[in-house]
Amino acid sequence: MKKLHSAGLLTALCAVGLALSGASCPLIPSIEEKVIELALGGSTTVPFEARGIINDKGQTECFDLADELDLNQILEDADVDSVTGIALAGVAYRVTKADPDPNRTISNTTVTISRDGGAQDVPLITNFSDTAGSEYDFKTAPLDPQGVALINEMLDDILIAVQNHTQANVGGCATWNGQSLPLSENTNFDWEIRIDITITGKISIDLPN
Repeated sequence: MKKLHSAGLLTALCAVGLALSGASCPLIPSIEEKVIELALGGSTTVPFEARGIINDKGQTECFDLADELDLNQILEDADVDSVTGIALAGVAYRVTKADPDPNRTISNTTVTISRDGGAQDVPLITNFSDTAGSEYDFKTAPLDPQGVALINEMLDDILIAVQNHTQANVGGCATWNGQSLPLSENTNFDWEIRIDITITGKISIDLPN
């Protein structure tokens, strides 16, 4: 409203001043506030290690999804006035440290997730195989609806906490299991999964009317 009044005042002053001089007054547009919706992205990674001579591998890593994503910081960086939605966009994986054996593979790999205080683990990534003898960029992982639903439930709680200026209790753990091949050889590689989210929010901008 202050900007609208300022524009009106400038128009009035211009009209008075130019009327005295006999010149014409240029048009000064008013300013109107517009609210637009935009989409943002965010992600967090969970690292894993594969070590040792035993071929059946497995490891559990725990995380706090609210701390890892830091939704408030994402919104602040994008100058978003309010967030309207948040959901899982996808999960990807990659090898970050290659195994010394270029023929190393990881087979029948499954990643499950659980939520602190919740029920038992549910599958997130199911039955995939890939190479581990070289590093590569992120690849899309095959997802299980149960794991997708659990992550979206946690994201909903993060959204409610942000809107209410409270802290969300969204700790959890990710566990992977798979078989390292060739058999009976020492395994030594690192890999990680990346959880990608999409965020919708509203931002106010001033436009000439």
